[in-house]
Amino acid sequence: MSKTIKILIILLIVLAIFFIIKDIYDSISKKEIKTTEITVNNCTELDSILTELNYTIDNIFIDSIVTCVFINNTPSYLKEQKVKLRKSIFKRILLSNILKSNQNILKERQKLIHLINKGDTKNIFVLEMAQKYSGDTANLEELLQRVDIVPPSLAIAQAITESGWGTSRYAKEGNALFGHHVSKNDTGKFIQSKYSKVKLKAFDTVLQSVEAYMHNINSTRTYRLLRLERRNIRLQDDKITGKKLTPYLTRYSVKGIEYVNALNSMIRVQKLARFDFVSLNKCDKEIIISVNK
Repeated sequence: MSKTIKILIILLIVLAIFFIIKDIYDSISKKEIKTTEITVNNCTELDSILTELNYTIDNIFIDSIVTCVFINNTPSYLKEQKVKLRKSIFKRILLSNILKSNQNILKERQKLIHLINKGDTKNIFVLEMAQKYSGDTANLEELLQRVDIVPPSLAIAQAITESGWGTSRYAKEGNALFGHHVSKNDTGKFIQSKYSKVKLKAFDTVLQSVEAYMHNINSTRTYRLLRLERRNIRLQDDKITGKKLTPYLTRYSVKGIEYVNALNSMIRVQKLARFDFVSLNKCDKEIIISVNK
C-alpha cells in the first residue's frame, strides 16, 4: 500500500471520527425540551398552580432564576379579581414569556456576532437576520443594534399601561397587550374597535404578543434612538434597564413625554426594575398553562 493511500485512509478515519463527535455534540446541545401542558379554569386555580411550581412574585429578587412556566393566554376575568391577585398574576403572565423571548433574541445575537467576527458575512443566517429585523448586511454594526433584548421592566410597564393590567377587551380576546396597531399591509389577525376604525393585532398566545412587540421595537425606524442608546449601554459594559430606555419612547404614544413619565412611575411604584436582573432557568422541560375563557 502506497504512502499516499495510507495518508488518505487516515484522513478519512479522522473525518469520520470528527463527524461522529459532532453528531453526539449536536444531539446533546439540541436536546429536545419536554413540554407539559396544563389547563386551568380560573385565576384562583392558576395562582395555586404557579405557587406550587414556586413561581411567585414575592420570591423574585435581583439575580433570581425564573422557572420555565409559561402562561399561554390572558384570562378573561382578571378584572373581577382582587387588585393584589390581579397584579401578581399579570406580572407572572408577562415575566417568563418576556424572558423567553429575550433568550431567543440573545441566541440570534450571539450567532450573528460569531459569524461577523469570523468574517462570514455572506452566511444565510446573516441575510435572514437582516430580513427579519429590516436591517442591511452592508451595515452590520447597525444590524447588530437591532438584534438585542428589551428589558423586562420596560415591557411589563408598557403592557400594564396599554392593556389596563390585561383587562382590556383587546387583551382578553386576542392577547393584545402592547397596543400594536395593524398596518395597511398586515394580513394577520386583528380586533376591530367598537367605537372607531382602530384595529389592533391579535395573537394566539402571550408569547407571540411579546415577540411582536419586541420586533416592533427592534425593527422600526421610530425606535432607532432607543436602539442606539442600548448599543451605547453595551459598549460601556453596563446593564440594559427599562429606566435607561424609557426616554426614547415618546413616539410610542400620542401622550409623548407624559407617557414616558407614566412608564417611569409604573416601574418605580410596581417595583419592576428588579426584573431586569433576573434570568430564565436553563430548562429541559417547560410547563405551559392555558386558562379557559
